[in-house]
Amino acid sequence: SPAPIIPFMHDMAITERFTIVIDNSYEFSFPFNPSGIGSILEFNAKRPARLGIMPRMANNEGEITWINLGEPMVINHIANAWEDPEDPDVIILHAPIAKEGIDIFSHKGYFARMTELRIDLRTNTATKTDYSSGRSCEFPRVRDELAGYPSRFAYTVKHTPSRTDIGGLVKWDLFKRRLVKDIDFPPGVTGLVGEPQFVPKTTTSPHGDEDDGYVVAAVRDGNQERTLLYIYNAKDFSSEP
Repeated sequence: SPAPIIPFMHDMAITERFTIVIDNSYEFSFPFNPSGIGSILEFNAKRPARLGIMPRMANNEGEITWINLGEPMVINHIANAWEDPEDPDVIILHAPIAKEGIDIFSHKGYFARMTELRIDLRTNTATKTDYSSGRSCEFPRVRDELAGYPSRFAYTVKHTPSRTDIGGLVKWDLFKRRLVKDIDFPPGVTGLVGEPQFVPKTTTSPHGDEDDGYVVAAVRDGNQERTLLYIYNAKDFSSEP
């Protein structure tokens, strides 16, 4: 059935055959405060999130299959999704998932866990595996030409232990569902960070050394009112930019 309310659908994913949208438990709150003060979004702790899966060339809403994820949650950004090469009826999706009310604009109080969803199209069910290793992360990216296809590595920002700011980057192994390595920004540098962008050293096929390149992140240092561009070696993920 169609979404009964207006959910916060901020991102989507594609595979070779499907488009995937997110019916989050984060919902637009009406009426909006005319003063412009306060959040326009509310976390509905009573409504489970859903995934909407449809053929990429769907013609109408009747072709959408809604999959209940079993609990309230928020998926703001998707790292990647692809069809399982060994089972075409399974879609594998990786994303940071939060399960609480959050301030998505300031990121304060935010805790999103890197999670794999295995979606079975035969039973319209999804199995969740949290492999976050206690890290809260967001803004996942993979090598661009692998969007919609199997990709081993993803890169995210990570939140500080106090959950009040962004303090570094994380490299994830999506195939093995594990944290590879994380990086802390230099002391005193925290603030808003853009999505960590992977830049390949060459434009040849990525299927040999998928992580042969650099991770680039723009960091706004609010303490000194400046923006810094950090460039890291993606393969060894050294803490020295």
